[in-house]
This record gives sequence, C-alpha cells and structure tokens, in this order.
Amino acid sequence: SSTVTEGTSGTPLEKLLSIAFVAPIAEELLFRGAIYGSFKRTSRRFIAIAASCALFGLMHQDPIWIIYAFLMGLGLTLALDAYGTLLAPIMLHMGFNLAGYFVAPILEGITLYAVLIAIAGCVLFVRHARTLPKYQGDKQ
Repeated sequence: SSTVTEGTSGTPLEKLLSIAFVAPIAEELLFRGAIYGSFKRTSRRFIAIAASCALFGLMHQDPIWIIYAFLMGLGLTLALDAYGTLLAPIMLHMGFNLAGYFVAPILEGITLYAVLIAIAGCVLFVRHARTLPKYQGDKQ
C-alpha cells in the first residue's frame, strides 16, 4: 500500500485507533520485544538488529515501505537499546503512525516524503541517542 491508511478498513475512528495505537503496540511487542530480543540472546547485536529490522520491513510488503520500515526499525531498535524499555519504540512508532495518518491524505500517496521523513527521524534520533546512557542489557 502506498499510504498509511490503505488496507485498513472501518470507520475513521477505528482506522485511527488501529493505525496509531493497536498496530504500534503489537508490532513493537513482536519485532522489538520477541524477535529482536530472541536474536539478541543468540547472536551478535548487529545481526540481531539487521535481522529484526529486515523482518519488520518485509512485513510491510510494498517495496518502498519495506525500505522505509527497515530504516524506521533501526531507529526503533536504537530507542529500545537506549532507553531499555519497549515503551520508547512504542511511543515513537505511535507518533510516526499518527503523523502519517494525518499527513498521508495531504501528500496523496507520495511515498518519497514518507521515506525522507523516516530517514530524517532516524538520523535525528541516532544523533540524540548518543547522549543517552548506554543500555545495560535486560533488566529481568
């Protein structure tokens, strides 16, 4: 799909709740929580990040969204490692989807802007994340 709302059925409120809240929570629990967490325990950090982000990208199916989701996944994974809680990538993901929900109709499917926004967001986050304390592993 070329916009955030394509492929989502229901009333506008149901679409908003699904895109801005349900999807980010479910996706972050799966991709950053279960998948990245599992890879991180069994392989090197680089492999864990690359594999979980690749799966996150592939889940989005459309070629341009695969790229954007992979890049966004990098930022979300760095957020998890920087803050040590799934709440960080969940909140970032919610913010991105919420912005996309309102911006997509204005841009009318111009996916290049979505990719540029994702890249810019990742770059800004990575620059900021360097000033945060390092994640010291699972706190379980």
